[in-house]
Amino acid sequence: YDRDLGDIFAIQDEISLSVVQQLTAKILGRRGSTVRTNPNAYNEFLQGRYFEALGSLEGSEQAAVFYQAALASDPEYSPAWSALANNYVSQAIRGYGDWKSLFELARGAAYRALAINPEGALSHAALGSIALTFDRDLSAAAIHLQRALRLEPKDRVVLNRVTMFLDSVGRFQDSIRL
Repeated sequence: YDRDLGDIFAIQDEISLSVVQQLTAKILGRRGSTVRTNPNAYNEFLQGRYFEALGSLEGSEQAAVFYQAALASDPEYSPAWSALANNYVSQAIRGYGDWKSLFELARGAAYRALAINPEGALSHAALGSIALTFDRDLSAAAIHLQRALRLEPKDRVVLNRVTMFLDSVGRFQDSIRL
């Protein structure tokens, strides 16, 4: 790859996409995809991921600020919408604020992400958790979580949300296996 370094993210995306497409086609029999955004949005998104991983109220609140900043830079950046949705779900589950408000914020962010990318596993994971925990709709939860698991079977957030569902319906051995 011999390119001008003016847009390092485009070069990185091109190389990554090429490698992912080849591996995905061989291993899973499907083609991969990338999501483009501007460097500022991506940087803010990564900072949000860092703060969310702290697992504290302060970290979660700071993560939401960074995800919102990423979305201010690029309102069509679906990973930031999905991350914001799951951050709100986590806040609600942990009791970090008004339960109803947080779940409604999460639902709005997840639907916004799905409007941009209908195949967003993390958006389906968030909607599955909302259906399970807030709506008490096991059927809707199962549909969203099955889709999330089919789309991203190794994602830690997806696996966490699916195991929460399995535990809540008494399928402990399946949860442990997963």
